[in-house]
Amino acid sequence: DLGGDVGDVLSVAGAKLYAVVGGFSPNDISVSPLTLDPATGTWSSAGTRLLGRKLPFVAALALDSARRLLVPDRTTTAPFLRTLDTFTDNFVGAFVVGLPPATPLVLPPSPPTAFVTTTDFTSGSYSTVDLQAGTAETNLPGQTGIVEADNAAVYFNNRIYILNRFGFDNISVVDVDSLEAVERQFSTGNGSNPQDMAFVSDTQAYVSLLGSNELLIVNPTSPVAGSEITGTIDLSGFLDPADTDGLVEAAGLARVGRYLFVALQRLDNFAPAAPSLLAVVDTSSNTLVDVDPATPGVQAIELALQNPVALRYAPDLGRLIVGATATFGVNDGGVELVDPFTFTSDGVLLSEAELGADVGDVLSVAGTKLYAVVGGFGPNDVLVSRLTLDPANGTWTADGPRSLGLALPFIPGLALDDARQLLVPDRTTTAPGLRIVDTFTDTVGSPIDVGLPPNAVVVPYR
Repeated sequence: DLGGDVGDVLSVAGAKLYAVVGGFSPNDISVSPLTLDPATGTWSSAGTRLLGRKLPFVAALALDSARRLLVPDRTTTAPFLRTLDTFTDNFVGAFVVGLPPATPLVLPPSPPTAFVTTTDFTSGSYSTVDLQAGTAETNLPGQTGIVEADNAAVYFNNRIYILNRFGFDNISVVDVDSLEAVERQFSTGNGSNPQDMAFVSDTQAYVSLLGSNELLIVNPTSPVAGSEITGTIDLSGFLDPADTDGLVEAAGLARVGRYLFVALQRLDNFAPAAPSLLAVVDTSSNTLVDVDPATPGVQAIELALQNPVALRYAPDLGRLIVGATATFGVNDGGVELVDPFTFTSDGVLLSEAELGADVGDVLSVAGTKLYAVVGGFGPNDVLVSRLTLDPANGTWTADGPRSLGLALPFIPGLALDDARQLLVPDRTTTAPGLRIVDTFTDTVGSPIDVGLPPNAVVVPYR
């Protein structure tokens, strides 16, 4: 079946088997999908294929925490330790290690950790989860007010930024090496309701506000307390006459290179009043970009769907992913892709008619899978779809969504760790916790107790 003498072998998540083949001839790596027959408990494999490498003798394979296969390449003219992405089976990196590599070993880093804000909508707290051991340290703040009842969180460069939203209007800054106390806290303005935060550097960041038409420019590490807000960008030019509440409702942020994309929901009394937009900011000059110079005024990217509630950049897709709810309780939203390099929408990838309910957060894994929260104010689930790129025209398609089988209260957001485990907040009142989903097999773990019901989840990288 394999076509040559077998050397080292290893499996990934019970889904794939890799084997060195070739003996004393040129070596290659074979990959085989694995299938378990639950009726008999036996494993089988079909569709074995070679990766097409011509290598000298490969003594051993290894797997790192991100499930990349480490392959010693002993080619005498250019030896490398090569890395293979086991989601896509593409070689993605090569490291010079001096003499030709023999046996790779992966030394364990500090335990991978998730930072989880929690809330029962009366009070807030936060906890950390050891994602390797599946254990948590709960209710960590040594002082009150770091995390309030309505919160979100983002991570950048060894700091966690907690956005205390409606009625609190401030941002807490916590150093991941000193979680017991707040490094600083600064106001975003009374009634501003901060929604998201995006970074260019430690000293240049942006904050979107639901209660104001200004995008804040901030230096969150300013040496002078109280001087964190360094400027604003006026978004009021994107207000539509039909949007009578006078607010553009700036929500999610995503930065791609020099450009910052700002989701403008343009709602009136929580209902779509006009086409939703992605405003584009040039972060090198802190000015709005006109994406359509032929039309008078400064134009933003018009979305095919309304009410964007999630915005992420997916490097593996080369696209912004937009989760749009449109009208609550009506299947008129979905998942949309936007090309951040041409400032154009690719259109709807998956409609709410296909997904079956209001869409919440969305994220992709290695350009091969898309996960979407669905359910709105009813029971929530996470659906998964396979992604396919048509190389002829550069467009992405998604197959029919499949359920992970969850029936949870509102899922505020998703996160991904460096081992490509999906982290899902489970706010079930009787036994809330953080669930870990193996994205290779889509098996769902039991909730890990984090104290109060989990809300925002971020994964710090040390």
